[in-house]
Amino acid sequence: MGRRAYLLMAFLALILVVVIFVLPSDSSEKEPAALPPFGGDFSLKSHLGDTVTLSSVQGSFALVFFGFTHCPEVCPLGLKKMSDVLDLLPQTSSSRLAPIFITVDPLRDTPSVLASYLSSFSPKIVGLTGTEAEIADVVKRYAIYAEKVALHDSAHPESGHAESGHGNGDYTVNHTTHFILLDPRGNFVKLYADDLTAQDITRDLALVMGGG
Repeated sequence: MGRRAYLLMAFLALILVVVIFVLPSDSSEKEPAALPPFGGDFSLKSHLGDTVTLSSVQGSFALVFFGFTHCPEVCPLGLKKMSDVLDLLPQTSSSRLAPIFITVDPLRDTPSVLASYLSSFSPKIVGLTGTEAEIADVVKRYAIYAEKVALHDSAHPESGHAESGHGNGDYTVNHTTHFILLDPRGNFVKLYADDLTAQDITRDLALVMGGG
């Protein structure tokens, strides 16, 4: 290779380095898209008829589960699991845990309906409902999948992440089924998948909360 060709190649390589590493590109000038904030405070009606906000339970961890009273399997199992966790936790920990059940079916799940439904589970569990707009806002901010589906026959989808319900009505609600753990300031801590046992969750909560 001649000296002139070598110098030309070196010059072109230098220009390439400047273009890549020195000159600003469009992507470097754009700020990364901000993720929407997860969670946050809410104001909903409890199964006892009083108004409950997340800030009203601050000072305690919160274990939150979304579902609905016409849910045939996953919701009863989830609430039974939540009840078992409350029984298994040491008193020093369970007294610092607020168990919350938020409906994804506010049209049917009135405070009185929630009260009747929750009577089969731990009395510590607080059921929450609200207007359709209020529930939709909470569902969105807590990244919950909830979709109303018209019922046309007796068949319904089954999966590990969504549940279909058949009750007194012409629709069901498919929804996610994990538990959400919030710290005493209302900040997100972690999710507990629905395939974990009450013992699994209890052991982890004892470590996270530092009370077991």
